[in-house]
Amino acid sequence: MENRIAEILWHGYTESRICDRIRPASPALLILKGEISISLPVAAITRKQERELLKFIKEDKHFCRYYDAIYILFNTGLRISEFCGLTFSDLEFDQKRIKVDHQLQWTSQMQYVIQEPKTESG
Repeated sequence: MENRIAEILWHGYTESRICDRIRPASPALLILKGEISISLPVAAITRKQERELLKFIKEDKHFCRYYDAIYILFNTGLRISEFCGLTFSDLEFDQKRIKVDHQLQWTSQMQYVIQEPKTESG
């Protein structure tokens, strides 16, 4: 999870640097300074850490655009590829369910393809 967060922060950092919008105390800047490692083993985060991260994302001028997606990923257990492959017909609002029977993948031939999920349970 920390590697995914680091990737998101890195992309946001580079975009923000290009647009000259980065804050001096940004977590992305801490990654660049080596104060946060992007090669840590994957580990679950605590509810407190989740709330802090979501608060940061919601209040940040750049990352706030990703808040809804990250909130959904935290609270559903969807893989990013499954989330990216969702269509409106996959959302069952009346039953409060999300149908996961496909995922969006990027191939080595630089194309997006729809594939079955990695496991039968989605």
